[in-house]
Amino acid sequence: MQHKLTPLEEVLELLEQSAQPLVEREMVSLGEADGRVLAQDLVSPFDVPAFDNSRMDGYAVRADDCHSALPISQIIAAGSEAAPLAKGTAARIFTGAILPRGADSVVMQENTQSDGKTVSFTQPVEPHQFIGRRGEDIRQGQVVLKAGHRLLPQDVGLAASMGAGALSVIRRPRVAIFSTGDELKEPGEPLLSGQIYNSNRYQLGALIKRSGGELMDFGIVADDLEQTQAKLLEAAQSADMVLTSGGVSVGEKDYLREALDKVGELNLWRINIKPGKPVVFGHLNTSSAKQTPYMGLPGNPVSVFVTYLMLAQPFLLKLAGAKVTQMQDITVVAGFDQPRAQSRRQFLRCRVEVQDGQMTAIPYDNQSSAVLTSVSQSNGLAVVEEDSTVKKGDLLPFYPYEGLL
Repeated sequence: MQHKLTPLEEVLELLEQSAQPLVEREMVSLGEADGRVLAQDLVSPFDVPAFDNSRMDGYAVRADDCHSALPISQIIAAGSEAAPLAKGTAARIFTGAILPRGADSVVMQENTQSDGKTVSFTQPVEPHQFIGRRGEDIRQGQVVLKAGHRLLPQDVGLAASMGAGALSVIRRPRVAIFSTGDELKEPGEPLLSGQIYNSNRYQLGALIKRSGGELMDFGIVADDLEQTQAKLLEAAQSADMVLTSGGVSVGEKDYLREALDKVGELNLWRINIKPGKPVVFGHLNTSSAKQTPYMGLPGNPVSVFVTYLMLAQPFLLKLAGAKVTQMQDITVVAGFDQPRAQSRRQFLRCRVEVQDGQMTAIPYDNQSSAVLTSVSQSNGLAVVEEDSTVKKGDLLPFYPYEGLL
């Protein structure tokens, strides 16, 4: 049994070493690709753009011809063919249309006068203006996105621009969840004295989906050692990771750590962070000799939120094959004083506001790990290192929820 609080850096290193990326691949359409992890490099089969084109609505010309009015020899719309530009003429052209061979400049229509048959120019015309060149975005054979990249909406658009109708991705990790506690009821059911609604089930489910996992929901398990053991093994048999909330502390009804000792192995317990100290990590031994990673998060909903983002999400992203699993923090100014140092690293729920031109972190009034409004009404987590005090104006690391989620 571990009693020492493990530093966060050691925990992250252990989790990084323990997460074994999945290898199974599948093809998905572009409409299903957002958030998925590429299984192989995305290589462009051709130049993008595939031809020289106009960046403006206007006239394609030879710059040397533009000392006087020119007859309009053709009209070139986007998507249409273009004949070579006859010397001493101009071609009416639209944004994105192919540049005719022989033209070396595009004059935007605001700098021209035309009667529909001829065009004259109100400003000097220089060569090479307003032309998009073939391959200036992507060259044929270029590796545009590497395997292990987690796709963003703009990446999906990029893949589409190269004609990729489907992408090879790592399959989604299957994450089994359940909550423990005789006091838990489902939303919509009547509450009896001493009971609470199971917010963690829905919070965790939403977080897992945002992280790219496939949710397997095993509901609520009673505070019973045998039932807890059985549910852990059932979940481990079909999942790539088992994630629970509650039952990992030292209370008489907290059975998860004891159950893990009986059906698996404990690798970690108790972390030097606040909120979220009682986190369990280990592996479950199934009947098929498979070892399934297991993480037990605390029961308080804010602790669940913080430990999921800081610990479970990076682990899950590595399972999914992502090369980048740790989210980046930004630097903000402390808008508060904390004269008394604490022994654990704190993740304060804060709202960052611009004050006097600086991004300033204002903590939510109640930082209790049971107060879920502190998460809902803040926009990120400010980090205060162990044994540190804070004065207004100090610089602090800050994790915006927008980046974490």
